[in-house]
Order: sequence, then C-alpha cells, then structure tokens
Amino acid sequence: MAYAGKIRDISKVLVANRGEIACRIFRTCKKLGIRTVGVFSEPDSNSQHVRMADEAYFIGPAQSTLSYLNQNKIFEVAVKSGAQAIHPGYGFLSENSDFARKCSDNRLIFIGPPPQAIFDMGIKSKSKELMTAAGVPVVPGYHGQEAANDLVALQAEAQKLGYPLMIKAVKGGGGKGMRIVRDDQEFMSQAQSCQSEAEKAFGDGALLIERYIEAPRHVEVQVFGDSHGNCVYLWERDCSVQRRHQKVIEEAPALGLTSETRKKIGTAAVNAAKAVNYTGAGTVEFIVENQDFYFMEMNTRLQVEHPVTEAITGLDLVEWQLLVAMGHELPVKNQDDVPGPFGHALEMRIYAEDTAAGFVPAPGRVHSLRLPSDCRVESAIIEGDEVSVHYDPMIAKLVVWGNNRIEAIKKADGALSNFNVGGVETNIDFMRRILQSDSFKHKIVTTKFIEENRDELLAKTKLTSDQLAVATLTLSAIQDHIQGEKFLKRFRLNSDMSLSFPLKDVDKNNEKVSVVAKSSDDFVIQNLDNCRVLTVDKEGNSYSLQVVVDGKKENISATLGDNMLDIFTADGSFRVEVQTLGPIDKNQGDDAGISSGKIVSPMPGTLEKISVKEGDVVTKGQQLGTLVAMKMEHILKSPVDGTVEKIHHPLGKTVPKGGSLFTIK
Repeated sequence: MAYAGKIRDISKVLVANRGEIACRIFRTCKKLGIRTVGVFSEPDSNSQHVRMADEAYFIGPAQSTLSYLNQNKIFEVAVKSGAQAIHPGYGFLSENSDFARKCSDNRLIFIGPPPQAIFDMGIKSKSKELMTAAGVPVVPGYHGQEAANDLVALQAEAQKLGYPLMIKAVKGGGGKGMRIVRDDQEFMSQAQSCQSEAEKAFGDGALLIERYIEAPRHVEVQVFGDSHGNCVYLWERDCSVQRRHQKVIEEAPALGLTSETRKKIGTAAVNAAKAVNYTGAGTVEFIVENQDFYFMEMNTRLQVEHPVTEAITGLDLVEWQLLVAMGHELPVKNQDDVPGPFGHALEMRIYAEDTAAGFVPAPGRVHSLRLPSDCRVESAIIEGDEVSVHYDPMIAKLVVWGNNRIEAIKKADGALSNFNVGGVETNIDFMRRILQSDSFKHKIVTTKFIEENRDELLAKTKLTSDQLAVATLTLSAIQDHIQGEKFLKRFRLNSDMSLSFPLKDVDKNNEKVSVVAKSSDDFVIQNLDNCRVLTVDKEGNSYSLQVVVDGKKENISATLGDNMLDIFTADGSFRVEVQTLGPIDKNQGDDAGISSGKIVSPMPGTLEKISVKEGDVVTKGQQLGTLVAMKMEHILKSPVDGTVEKIHHPLGKTVPKGGSLFTIK
C-alpha cells in the first residue's frame, strides 16, 4: 500500500507489552518494513514475543509495577534502541494518560489517542458527563467526585438510587473493580472489596455507582479517528458472553440490531469520540436493551477482540494505527465507504482456567499444543511454554469467519475440537458447549447467558465407561511406547484383574478400572467388549492413537505431563491423574479442594486478607479470607459450620495451587 505525503517517519517501534498482542503488532510492523523493539520481565525472558522482536531488552522482575508498568525503564529502552514510537498494546500502560504525555515530552510518538482524550474517557465519572453533553445516552447513576472515595457517602447515594446497583472503579476495566449489589446490607463489604481490587489493579480506589440492568446486551462499536478531523465507525461487536464480567466469546456483526439502530449506535460512538477530539483506534461500549442503548465506557486503545472487526472488514487495524500515528489521514474517510460487514466472525478466548471451580486461573506448563488449520490463531504460546501465574492466563484467541452466523458457529466448534492443549486445564470444552447450545445458536443472548444456562454449560459429569476404557488403552499405549513392552500383557487370559488409578474428574473421585484380557491385544474394560489399541504415533510431546472401544473405532490424541494425562477426542477432552504408569494399589488423597474440613488454594496466589483467627466459631458461607491472583480477588468461604482449627499461612504469603489455607473442625 502506498502512502502519500510523508509527515512523521516511523522506522522503529517499541512495543511496551508482552504476549500475543506484542506478537500481533510485530507482524504488521514487519509487513510495513518497520523494525521492532520488545521488552520483557524476568519470567518472560524466553517468551515468543521476545524471540519475534528484532531486538529486546530486559526491564525488571515479574511484578508488573517494576517492569511493564515501569515508565522510566520503558523510556530508557526507547532511547537506547533508537525507537521513534511506542505502541502500548492493551492493558498495562495503554490507557495511562500520564505515560502518553511523557512520550511526547520525550519526543516519542505515542501510537494511541491524545493524552487528554485518554484522561477524560479513563475516568468513568468524567466520561459520563462528557457523553451527556454530547447527547449520547448514559445509564442513570452517581458519577460525582465528592463521594468517589467516601464509602459512607457513596452508600447514601446508593440508597437514593435504589437497588440493584453496579459498583465500578472509576478507572476500572477488564472486569476488575466491579461488584453487583442487590441490597443495602451488602453494600459496604462489596464496596470495600471493589475499592481494594481497584487500588491493586489501577492504583486508584475511586468508585462510582449506576443502575444495574439485569439482563442487558454488551455491544461495542469500533471507531477510528485521525488528526485531520475524520472519524468513522467500523461496525459493532457483540461481547455479551461473559464470565466474571470478562468477555469469553465476541462476534460481529451484532445479532438482531435493525439497520436503523446499527446506524444510530455507530453515529453515537463517533459523536463520543469527537467529543474528546479522538485519534487512533478506540471502542465505545454500550449496554443494549432491545433497540435502546446506553453509553457504558470508552476503551481508548486497541481491543483484545479487534480481529473480529478485521475479519468482517478485511482491514488491518494495527496498520491504521501506525498510519494515523504518522499523521496520515484515515485510509477510508467517509462512513459510506467503510467496507463490510462481510459475513460473520467469532472470537473465542482460550484461557488456562478451571471452569468447574468458578473460572479460576490454572497456570502451568503447556506440554503439548495442537492448533486447528484454516482459521486465525493469535497466541504467544508454543509447546513447552509456561502460562505464568504473574499475568493474564489467556493462551490464545481463535478467530473464525463464515458466510453467515450459523456457518461461523459450526466452523468455530470444529476448530475448537482440533485445538488441543496438554498440561493445563482450559475452557475449550466449556466454549464448545456454548457454541452447541440452542440458546446461543438461535437466540439473542445477554450478559446473563452463562448464569442462566449454568447447569447446561457447567454440568458436573462423571467420566463414562467409554472414557475410562479410552484412558486405560491410552495409558497402555504410552507405557508400550516408553518401555517397549506390553503394559496390559501381564493380565492373565479370561481372568479378572483390576487396574486402579486416581482420576481428576469434577468430583475428584478415584476409580477402579476393571480389565479382563481376551488376548494379548484385546480386552474387556469396564464391561465393554473388544477394546484395543490399533495404532500409536508420537508427535512432539503428544501421542496420536487409533483405539477401539466396544467395537467403535476412534481417533484420539493425548499428552502426559506432571502426572496428568490429557486426552482429546472429537466429543471433548478429559484428564486422568496418574502418579505412575503402572497399577496403583493405594488410593491417593485429595489435595485440590475442600476435604475433611480443609480449604486449599484453588490457584497460585497471595493470601491478602485473613478474616478469622484460630478458635473462632464460623458458619457455612462465612468469609475466612481473601486470595489475590492475577490482580483479582477471590473470597474464601467456610464450607461448613464449625471452628477454625488452624490457619496454615500468614498474611501476605504466596500459596501454591492446592496449598492448605484453613482447617475447619
């Protein structure tokens, strides 16, 4: 693409970020012949974004305040490397108006909007005032400064508005610093927790409150402005499928909007951007009820889900960002000339998390990784990489396009079935259940979708006899491959033998698998006849197998690591816990949940608050303490009525997953 009129040359860009977004920006820079500079913290020293950058610099320890949020370090690297511009990606410093201003002070181009626009839109109370003045509809609430840090005064405002309400951090985002409050009795505890979380995540505990709409849609509009006064919208995205106020699946265009509403909401988004003289990429987020919409907030940066918009327009939004930062006009200046929307696109965020335990992060080493073909995967993880406890647990974004929504959903489900991650728990099966649900396929969903369909989407199902048989055959095949002997050959023909190994199912039950040998290669497993392994091949760290279970031939893949066997089938995945590859005679204890009155850590984290002391009498559901992981607070509650017999760790202690926290007698 030829660009007329050189204004400010950018030949080297420093990306002040990590992971998949850094890799994403590097790709467009390389396409345009722009050299790239990466930065990395200690645990990221071997990360993919470091390898992909033309040059990369160490900036500090794992703690983001000492590395990715350390502005002085970032500027030191910019000077040392000779970069002319800084791209902040999303998160970290991307919506920090002070950082954007200092870029200008240091004669660096900030690839983003003007500092004042970031400041005005970053303070939710200020943005609501600006939107009201610009004629953009807003949700009723209290957005004033007087009570923003005074929880007693804020509660008085809440009583005037009435419940239910949403408490939000003034500088919040990404689901952090948000709480729903349904009555006056719980206001103070929720506000305190919200404030604490906001201080950790954003360095500011100021809060606002607004009317909570029970079942809205979350629709956002991609806008783009330049320094010549041009501003357009690039259609909208529906981000209503969320857990913990964080997006899981995004799609475009939004289902069910009339052409009139689509034009109105797009025009409102452009008016919002123009109200703060916006340049670059931004997203205006709305709460939608039927065809009515209300301004929620503006993200003054590139969004995680920007590939969805790229899929339905054919545009490269990072390329547009670079052009605007150089001072060029938008490649498309008139709204009528904006391409699309073409077909339908979906983005699925693949996280390392335990969905059954409440979507808690599940960091760890990725022992194997198989990616689907014929779709877009945005990731910075390869086999052997670590999903770090220190940062967001997102493994990848899967982007799928179809001629229409039904086609896109089918393609997405098929792609997820071929997206195999071994070594860590993921939300892949959970997202497949969403895509397969009739409610998602045929109805307009709201932000209550996961909650309303919880039983279907988060069903607790024990492993079936077929799965137990597949697990046994897989263990046998791996043992054969490793030790060069027939693992199940030791079973005497037509004689009952049992193989026992603990399983990591939803209820963490140990299972005794019955095996009867009919021949050296053919077995009856769990009363299922004709069970055998046909072929087995090792590919990297994973195995590809063809097995027969009860006469049914099936292709599967599996990965063994950290005593966990991950098995992937066309119908979904499951895990088997194996302390050894041979029979286990002794039952293994459960140390990853609540067992015998013991509360253990559901993930690696820091014990931020202890609300009880040893000897205290507690009731079921009473708060015992607070665990902080990845800047999110997780409330620890007593599972039973009883007495606090032991507190296992002091305040501020970092606790591993499965580490004991409290014992209730």
